[in-house]
Formats: sequence, C-alpha cells, structure tokens
Amino acid sequence: MSDKPRILLIDDNPGMLETLSDILSSYGFEVDTAASGHEAIQLFESHTYNVAVVDIIMPGMNGVEVIHRMKPKHPGTRFIVITAYTDSELARQAREEQVAGILYKPVDPDRLIKLVQEHAA
Repeated sequence: MSDKPRILLIDDNPGMLETLSDILSSYGFEVDTAASGHEAIQLFESHTYNVAVVDIIMPGMNGVEVIHRMKPKHPGTRFIVITAYTDSELARQAREEQVAGILYKPVDPDRLIKLVQEHAA
C-alpha cells in the first residue's frame, strides 16, 4: 500500500480530469478520477481518500450532493469544490458543508496544489 496521500478528482469534463490529475500526480499524490457523482460514490465505497476535489456542476448528481452523502461516511476526507460560478446557490450550499476550499475556474494550479497539500496530511 502506498503512503502517498490519495486524492479523488470528480469532474464531468475529461480534459479537466486529465489536466488536474497530471498536475497532482507530478507533486507525488496518488490520484483517482471519477467522471460523475455516481462513479465517485462507487470509488468511495472501496477506497479511502485524504482529499476529494469535486466539480460542483455535474449532470445527474451535483458536487454538493456527493459531499453531503460522503462526508458522514468518510469524516477524514477533506473536500475541495471547483466551480465556474462565483455566486451560486450550490456554492453557498458547499460552504454550508464546511468544505476545505472553493476554487474558481479556470483553476490556478498553484492554488490547487497548496490547498491539497494543506489538507492531505
């Protein structure tokens, strides 16, 4: 088993998943990706994550729903939200879930790495 911090990226945009996964992997994180909230739930059933980076707007199950469902079952996981909308109801709901951070698109890679490093320990 790896002692690297394990990160789950959840986004319905394949390009975003690949880019963020490459960035985080280059900093030594073990990264899994999920293209939907339902896929993320399945991964949570079989893995433990230090940090989950969650896109807030996704078809089917949005990021806030994923956080709301997984946070009680995985209290050690820190959640970071990514959104393109600075003032939305879902962003407000994410803040109510006491997420570790909110990043706005386009995502600043340095800010992402800093947040993940802070919360992955």
